[in-house]
Amino acid sequence: MQDISIQVSSLSKHYKMYATPKDRLKEMISFSNTTYHTDFWALQDINFLVRKGQTVGIVGQNGSGKSTLLKIIAGVLNPTSGKVNINGRIAALLELGAGFNGEFSGRDNVYLNGAIQGFSKYEMDQRFNEIEAFAEIGRFIDEPVKTYSSGMYVRLAFSAAIHIDPEILIVDEALAVGDSRFQMKCFRKFEEFQEKGKTILFVTHDVQSVKQYCNYAYLLDKGRIIDSGEPNQVVNSYYQIIYANSEEMAQIKQKEEKPKTLGTIQETRYGTGDGEILDVQFLNYENESLEKVESCETCTIRIVAKANKELEFPIIGFTIKTINGIEAFAINTYDEKIVIPPQVKDAVFTVDFKTKLNLGKGEYFVSSGLSERVNFEIVPVDRRLDFKKVIITPNNMSIGIANLNPEIHVNSNLGSTSKRTNIL
Repeated sequence: MQDISIQVSSLSKHYKMYATPKDRLKEMISFSNTTYHTDFWALQDINFLVRKGQTVGIVGQNGSGKSTLLKIIAGVLNPTSGKVNINGRIAALLELGAGFNGEFSGRDNVYLNGAIQGFSKYEMDQRFNEIEAFAEIGRFIDEPVKTYSSGMYVRLAFSAAIHIDPEILIVDEALAVGDSRFQMKCFRKFEEFQEKGKTILFVTHDVQSVKQYCNYAYLLDKGRIIDSGEPNQVVNSYYQIIYANSEEMAQIKQKEEKPKTLGTIQETRYGTGDGEILDVQFLNYENESLEKVESCETCTIRIVAKANKELEFPIIGFTIKTINGIEAFAINTYDEKIVIPPQVKDAVFTVDFKTKLNLGKGEYFVSSGLSERVNFEIVPVDRRLDFKKVIITPNNMSIGIANLNPEIHVNSNLGSTSKRTNIL
């Protein structure tokens, strides 16, 4: 356990669901052991561990058991079976409303929270100014927290949690109500915690944050862990659950001989199977296919698709992501108000996106999708995540995902000069 912060073993959480309060009473006084409830397992046989210094994300649809899991780890709920071992001081920021007494002022709640964590008044006095400054709620620090807006509440709760020097920080979706400036401050704190070797476990629907900040991720669905591993791949599995039912996924998987792997990235594919993405090509001005494209070069991204049945309103799009899964660019014909004509069964058609690839040097993965609008609903037909890899070669010494390739002008009393950044 020396290098493990959190270990969850065979964890399950069971609830009895009653149709009416009367059913609960009837079951309590029944002499025949008649049951009036249905069983609901919020969590079933959960096993995982988080090593010291890891930042681990948990993703899943609403109702998948994410918040229940965090509450058990934080000690707010007791499991029905199984156990949780914690190695280190833990601070938990769960859903809005947990942890603070609404009748107490912000100041009193900060000191109460510190006392619960084992800090003396003197120790909290040393921390209070930092907590107050980070929260930025001004004079409201001495007002009852029941008068706070949701943003003020979260700012104070997060500030109190991170300034008690936890070794393990657990964060639920609460940060979603903070403004963008505050969220940026929080993620800077995440980075500070990571640099200090602290452990972070957080639940979020912001999958970009999971891909950017996490070393590892778990996917929960219906109370079970169904995928775990590298964050980008787990997020792809999450998209698969959101946008495709089991029947649709089965149709696509029947066509796949085996998953395609690009480097360390494995393609994920799902949809109704009513059509297919056959290829994604990067073409130069002579229509030659490219595997490497110079940064800022004009090229055509051609998506080749096939209709396996008549498609009345097809939609084509693509996404370019970094090797860490961060989306650099995404576009589709529907949002751009480009109408693709109806396609008959077995028709093969292409959509060209001509663009300057103003991306920084490095490897990128391209996802592509064919969808159809049916009764004002966008239905995934064939979505191929991380389907193609493209290498962007440098044309200057720029750093970052984007390459703005500016012209540079220098003006002084000695004269002026002008250079483009692509002259090395």
